[in-house]
Amino acid sequence: MRRIAALAGRPPSRPWYEADLELGPMTATLTPPLVLWALANRGEDHEFIASAAASLARVVSRDPASISDASLFSLALSGVLSGRLALSDAGPEALQRRSLAERWSGAEVTPGMLAALAAAGRHPGDGEAAARDLAGRPELLEIARILVGAADGLAAEAVSPALREAVARFEAMNP
Repeated sequence: MRRIAALAGRPPSRPWYEADLELGPMTATLTPPLVLWALANRGEDHEFIASAAASLARVVSRDPASISDASLFSLALSGVLSGRLALSDAGPEALQRRSLAERWSGAEVTPGMLAALAAAGRHPGDGEAAARDLAGRPELLEIARILVGAADGLAAEAVSPALREAVARFEAMNP
């Protein structure tokens, strides 16, 4: 990490694991790559996904509620991506998985996360409508949009050329 920081021109003032970025609800938005990896390598193992999401969230946050939200979001996202969970069931399913997320974080899931999951569930296929449901809560918009996008997919032309190129390079490395 020190070498990467040096290449970036910013020497670290402390170890990376003490960065304490405190992203709040946005901490959950770091977990989709982890969820994809977990589904590909472990299947829909709820314990593993919740614990891995909590571990990842702890890297950037010391707020137990943010860690709990990241775990619950990851469980909902894994259900949607695996096809086991209809987006309209994300809110009710979240209530069932809530205790698992809370056990791995030591804190309650926030009402904001529950609202974001419910908004996504009320508007399958319309991330912007889900976002409107969360008006005044900009920190939750991306969470709802990610869930709606995961359920609906995304047209290739809507993805930035840089991301398409990165995916193509990754696929070439992993035939």
